[in-house]
Amino acid sequence: MAAIAMLVIVYIAIPFRKRSPEGKEALIEKWIRDERNQREKDQPSRPEVCPFCGESVRERDRFCPNCGKKLSRDENEI
Repeated sequence: MAAIAMLVIVYIAIPFRKRSPEGKEALIEKWIRDERNQREKDQPSRPEVCPFCGESVRERDRFCPNCGKKLSRDENEI
């Protein structure tokens, strides 16, 4: 009987618990970091210079900021 009473109290108290939004945000941020790190490990790295003009480019660049030519990308990438 005491076990049933305890379960009822816990069931009723669940919606009133204080939840820390900072804790959830920290977990989400950690998950995002882990996913990004895993994707970086799985993807072959692109050259960090434009093959046409030799200017440095960022990984997310689709076009060279210096000469404007399209940088080659894998067909599998979105």
